[in-house]
Amino acid sequence: MRWILVVTAGLLAFGGCGSDETRGSSHFPPSFEQMETVIPHPVLDDMEPLVATELERRRAELDELLQDPERSEEEKGRAAGRMGQLYHAFRLSDVAESCYRDAQALDPETHAWPYYRGILAASRGDLETAGAAFETAARLTPRDLPTTIRLADLELDRGNIETAAALYEEARTQDPSLAAVEYGLGRTAAERREFERAARHFEKTLALQPGASVVHYHLGQAYRNLGRVDEARDHLAQSGQVRVAMPDPLMQEVSSLMLGASPYLTRGNAALREGRFVVGAVEYRRAVEADPEGRRWSTTTSARPIGTSGGWTRRETTWRRAGR
Repeated sequence: MRWILVVTAGLLAFGGCGSDETRGSSHFPPSFEQMETVIPHPVLDDMEPLVATELERRRAELDELLQDPERSEEEKGRAAGRMGQLYHAFRLSDVAESCYRDAQALDPETHAWPYYRGILAASRGDLETAGAAFETAARLTPRDLPTTIRLADLELDRGNIETAAALYEEARTQDPSLAAVEYGLGRTAAERREFERAARHFEKTLALQPGASVVHYHLGQAYRNLGRVDEARDHLAQSGQVRVAMPDPLMQEVSSLMLGASPYLTRGNAALREGRFVVGAVEYRRAVEADPEGRRWSTTTSARPIGTSGGWTRRETTWRRAGR
């Protein structure tokens, strides 16, 4: 990686880049101890040419802005954060974290930066850092539903069942129709061995989000513990990998920044896993239009209508390879 060194008056004021540690929290590990920041330039050789060109252009603009003494700390922070979102969109997690870290140091009142840092930390299994980041985001924007749910999920993963349950209940008071909340309440009930209650929550989760096949496993286990063997067997047979989704405007903002064929392929794959074949066909068609040569992907899927009801129940897969 190439590296650029950026020193700003804002970093001197904060005593180094970081997040809550600059405001007195002892729970968020310091990002770095010097009064300067280094932001890596990632290697983009494997990216689509369109994507690599755009990332390099945007990064050059950021580097210029960060070294401009006439720009405010807040402006620099938000620019770094926007660059982090773009890197995040293309799964360049390490450099995205560097950008978010600097954004939080320079623009500490924007809750998006610790929120994104929490997501990245959780994805790499650093639950302590993720928890501190989500707590910071929650303090900046109290009663933000995605933050509350992610913090609840994290507490559940850390084994703090009662804390997680209280957070899910808090989220449910704001919106009782979220599948992610019902799923979390079901998981906390199962951990308490309250299987009747767990089953009700899992049933409601599936009613709200029928395609979330991962829930069938948990519901099947709850039924098994209740002695409802046939129902348990039926749901365990339907178990899959499609997770429970929740509305998340900040992550939707990240996803919207994707360029080239990648976003269409991602959405197409998700639609197929959930059995939404028409949507999948549309997304794959857009992927073909975005990358007609097919250099960066291997499959597209199209659906054909069966019968006269307008339903789409069959799909056919066409393999496309580079150079064909």
